[in-house]
Amino acid sequence: MNCSLCNIPFNKTKDSEEHIIPQSIGGKKTVTGFICENCNNSKGNEWDSKLAKHFNPLSIFLILKGSEVRFHR
Repeated sequence: MNCSLCNIPFNKTKDSEEHIIPQSIGGKKTVTGFICENCNNSKGNEWDSKLAKHFNPLSIFLILKGSEVRFHR
């Protein structure tokens, strides 16, 4: 199989788990056989940090939505 980003062939030892929705904004589901380990490590970190910066308020909302919120009296 070839990496979807760099088009270089890779095998199972160079495969990586890519988060469908970036982990930095709350994504938990992953897919394999999509991009190589090198692209996931280099480009993934760059993209995740940019997305986290822009979607930080959204990720806070999603985290709070799944939690029990108590108000002070």
